[in-house]
Amino acid sequence: MPIKFTELIYMHLRKSPVSKIRTALAKCEAAGIDVSAQNLETHSLCGKDPIVLAEALVRAKELGVQTTFIQMAGICMAGIDPMKLLPEATKERSAKFDTFSPTRDDRIVGFTRDQREVSAAITITYTLSLSQAAYGFTLRHIHERVSAAASVYINTSPDLRTLQLRKSAHEAELRALVLEMIEGLKSLAIEYR
Repeated sequence: MPIKFTELIYMHLRKSPVSKIRTALAKCEAAGIDVSAQNLETHSLCGKDPIVLAEALVRAKELGVQTTFIQMAGICMAGIDPMKLLPEATKERSAKFDTFSPTRDDRIVGFTRDQREVSAAITITYTLSLSQAAYGFTLRHIHERVSAAASVYINTSPDLRTLQLRKSAHEAELRALVLEMIEGLKSLAIEYR
């Protein structure tokens, strides 16, 4: 999409780097990314390189990372290198925990109504969104909420057999809790022992 002549005049008056904006626009257009010259100029007027932004948007599309122009521009404005960040957003991660908090030794342990002590271990596999990867997301809140829910399942169950039979329902409920905070959840499993 060519830049209109009047837009070019205004860009020159604002002392915007027209050649960089054209190059960035061409890169986005070639990759099928819908970005306007005004968006790229605004990014440039904020003191950032529109070509770096365009290359990051193209790379995100190649890697299958869900992002928007605004989100990627915000990451660039925060001084974070988007090219180093993109691999972090595609990395599959796994976490296994059997405590209420990563910093405490309080095990996920409860007593079924027949007074049998049961513990639980939860394993999740996930990927982070680009924003979560950029701003140092941690599992602390998810860890505590999911562990507390698993403890409630144990303490309200009549016996271990019933608890095991309801395991898939518990996993579905825990998955719903985790999906509120991690859209890239791949799998979740709970193990009672």
